[in-house]
Amino acid sequence: MVTETRKSLEKTKTKYFETSKSAKEFEKTVIKVLEDNEISMDEKLKTNESLLKLRNIAENNCQLYKLELNKSNKIFDDCDKKYYSILEKLRGHEESRTFYIKFTFEKYALLNEEFITLQNEYHNVSN
Repeated sequence: MVTETRKSLEKTKTKYFETSKSAKEFEKTVIKVLEDNEISMDEKLKTNESLLKLRNIAENNCQLYKLELNKSNKIFDDCDKKYYSILEKLRGHEESRTFYIKFTFEKYALLNEEFITLQNEYHNVSN
């Protein structure tokens, strides 16, 4: 899910940056066209209208990118919370396992000492 979100975010980001770049480049062209006195007013209006449409598309892509970014951040936060709780459970299990192993070895050491003591007493009695 996180991978899909990242791909979607990257796709929307790329689309937004490309349309913004195109709008800026087209705006430079429009400025030159509007300064040219040889072009008719209708052509200037069409060019200006095209620029406004392209800016609108870039703005829409900007909004989509912001929505995708917010969605991605929410998913990442949810994953962080979920994995943090899982990690805490794992730590708890590891601590429990460590204490169990320590307790088992201590018990083994005591039983081993007791066995050695009994074995020594047996050898002393039998000799």
